[in-house]
Amino acid sequence: MKRFGRVLRGLVGGRPSAAACDRVTIVVDNGYHPDIVRVPAGTPLRLCFDRRESNPCSESVVFARLGRSAQLPEGRTVSLDLPPLAAGTYGFACPNGLLRGELIVSLTIMDGREHATCGRRRSST
Repeated sequence: MKRFGRVLRGLVGGRPSAAACDRVTIVVDNGYHPDIVRVPAGTPLRLCFDRRESNPCSESVVFARLGRSAQLPEGRTVSLDLPPLAAGTYGFACPNGLLRGELIVSLTIMDGREHATCGRRRSST
């Protein structure tokens, strides 16, 4: 019941709450979408990589700082479970470093509540 309540709270109001931050889907299709994921510190996290392309570069994802990686078969969704993390920025990339993203773990309180957000990296043009 507790888990159901966590998911329900995350759906109400359109914005994920800190309690619902345990699952984020990242679509792999000519990059990672979103390529920036923000989550509160101390929350277990499940990243679901949905690979929708055949580019050999996207066959796996590597979190070098965490010593974690996962194979991403084409046309499938693969979950990568991460333990509660300390505040910081954790990069993830394909093995060649051509596709990149960031997992930003923060203690910052926004609008009086911690919450997860997903975004798109701004280009430097």
